[in-house]
Amino acid sequence: GVAYQIRDDLDDFRAEGEGSDLRPDRISLILSLTYEKADSAGKEVLDAWWSGTGAVAAVRQLVESGDALHRMEQLRDDYMNAGIEALSALPQDSVRALLRQVILRIFFTSKGQAP
Repeated sequence: GVAYQIRDDLDDFRAEGEGSDLRPDRISLILSLTYEKADSAGKEVLDAWWSGTGAVAAVRQLVESGDALHRMEQLRDDYMNAGIEALSALPQDSVRALLRQVILRIFFTSKGQAP
């Protein structure tokens, strides 16, 4: 579930325009990770965004110039792999295989970028 939500957040950020989830009233993992590593000027950009006075282009540029997207992709992959690993506790091979196939289908054939 966590891996799917991270993938969805990445998809929303990359969507731009109407499909974008980038809104000043919404603190997301992408923006939180960006803020965490931002210098004082970057933090000012995000603070302005969250107060409703910032520009979306400045926020996008800040996110894309940092490592937040890469860190989110790593988190997505880590959670997906943990989910697959957790399947080993299931007693039936057929159930494990089916659920593994479902997980991989979610991440490799839907709108998200494959890890």
